[in-house]
Amino acid sequence: MKGAFKHVALFTEDPDRLLDFYQKNLGFSLIRRSPSGSLYTTDGLIMYAMLKKRSQSEARWIGYDHFGFHVDNMAEAKKRVTEALPDCQWGQRPQDGRYAEYRFLDMNGHPVDVSEEGFRTSGDLTPPTVRHVDIGATDPAKTAAFYRNTFELKELSRSDSDVVLSDGTVSVTFTKHQGSGSCQLQSMGMEVKDPEAAASAFPRHKPLGAGKFAVEDIDGNKLQLAKHWQV
Repeated sequence: MKGAFKHVALFTEDPDRLLDFYQKNLGFSLIRRSPSGSLYTTDGLIMYAMLKKRSQSEARWIGYDHFGFHVDNMAEAKKRVTEALPDCQWGQRPQDGRYAEYRFLDMNGHPVDVSEEGFRTSGDLTPPTVRHVDIGATDPAKTAAFYRNTFELKELSRSDSDVVLSDGTVSVTFTKHQGSGSCQLQSMGMEVKDPEAAASAFPRHKPLGAGKFAVEDIDGNKLQLAKHWQV
C-alpha cells in the first residue's frame, strides 16, 4: 500500500483574502466553499484547505495545522498505523463535505488525514506547484521511519538534524523541532518558473542562494520558492 502526500491545511481569519493572494501570485484555484466559510483550494497537485478560524472550530493557531495522504487501501493503512503507534488516536472524520475519511495523531502530535477516495485534485504538475514540505519532529529519524514504512516513501537523504523522504512527486523533510512549543508543519516548497519574480510579490522575502527564495504569505505562513526540487 503506497501513500501519496496530497493535503495541507491551515487556519486563517480571512480565507477569501488569503485565496485571493494565492490566486494572484501562485495560480491556486478554488475547489469548493464550505457553509462555514472555509475554502478548499488547489495548486493542481495537492488540496490546500484554508480553514476559517472560529470560536468552536478545531483551530489551535493561525497558520499551518495538518497534512494528509491519499492511500489505495484504508484497511491496510489503519493496520500499519495502529500497529506502529498502538496508542495513537485513529478516528473517522465527519462526512460533512470534508475530503478525508480518517485522521490519526502521529508521535509528534501532528493530525494526519488519510483518504482512500482522494482529495479530488487533478494531479497537474505544471508550475507553480507544491513539491516539498518541512515538518517538525521531536525525533526525525524515528518519525521518518514511521512514514517511510507506513506509506512506502523512499529516503532521499539524512543528517543529524533531518531526514528527507519522497513519494516520487513531493518530498518531505522531517526536521528536528526546536523550542518548547508544539511540532508544526513549518513550510511549503513551491516549484515556480521564475523564483525571483515570484518572490517579489510577497510581503516578506529573502534569497537563500542557488536560486531559492524564502517568503511569507500575508498571514505569515512560510514558503520556499525554487525552480526545481529533488523528489
